[in-house]
Amino acid sequence: MRMRTWARAAVGVLSAALLLTVTTAPAGAAGGDRTPPTTPTLRVSATTQSTASLSWTVSTDDGPYLSYRIFVDGVLWAFLTPIPSINSQTTTTLRHLTPDTAYAITVRAVDIAGNASAPSNTVTATTRASADTTPPTAPGQPRILQDLGCAVSLAWTASSDNVEAASAIEYEIVVTASSNGSSSVPPAPRPTTPTPTARTRSSCGRWTAPATSHR
Repeated sequence: MRMRTWARAAVGVLSAALLLTVTTAPAGAAGGDRTPPTTPTLRVSATTQSTASLSWTVSTDDGPYLSYRIFVDGVLWAFLTPIPSINSQTTTTLRHLTPDTAYAITVRAVDIAGNASAPSNTVTATTRASADTTPPTAPGQPRILQDLGCAVSLAWTASSDNVEAASAIEYEIVVTASSNGSSSVPPAPRPTTPTPTARTRSSCGRWTAPATSHR
């Protein structure tokens, strides 16, 4: 693969880019380890309207640490790296799911050399139906508290909901980039000015319409 690196000032000015070509080693190349971990066994321990809690058996391997990849409907959802104090994590909770929806889930163990186990058994997690059909109120207009050119701090008026407490409401930040001129240093991308919007999600999975945005 090829990677480019450049420096960016706080005002968004980019330096000239340096090109680095990196070739990744094949799985098992480190130390000659080509043996994959054993296959974990997966189960669903609990579901809510928007979450699914999972647990699986510990895979075994000749290496010291294992990671686990969680796949939902065939798509990689999460990559869990080892926690040194417990070696490997064997539980997780999938969040932001849609109510009353079935998801097909598998897990694979991956060792430090990059060898992956066979996929686990496929489990079906069906989120609970939600009686709450009323979305939260739309959040207030996002406002920029600080703009560093490469990062911004935002604030907005909180939403309310007919069921959930304010502390249980989640917010989704959507950023669309609009051109704000061109860079004189190729091949760096053109500086952009983000236009933020916010919308709200209750724990039952109901989304509001996006708030109107402005700078």
